[in-house]
Amino acid sequence: MAHLNRFLTDWNKYLDDIKLDIFVNFPLEAGEKKVFLLNVDKLPAIIRGAYSATIDETNNIVFNIVDPKGVPIFVKSYVAEVVIYVNATRTGLYTIEFMNENVHCVCS
Repeated sequence: MAHLNRFLTDWNKYLDDIKLDIFVNFPLEAGEKKVFLLNVDKLPAIIRGAYSATIDETNNIVFNIVDPKGVPIFVKSYVAEVVIYVNATRTGLYTIEFMNENVHCVCS
């Protein structure tokens, strides 16, 4: 419950004024990785948003934002809901990665 309270507090603090330009929903199977790219062409810039994932025996989600030089600037592991608020320090192409590190499929 404390995690949900933190999520809502962070949402109100960092995303309250945001107008959603895009909402993406996708499955992430065991061992799978999804990558999105974001071009930052001028500074200052803030990368912000949120994600929600189902965390259970089939999902161990790791989320990374990597800057244009390959340096991870935001990393979250095994957390169901996260508010993202990161200052971009370089112009260029940022990589946003979602990985399901669970390598076992619980199949029926």
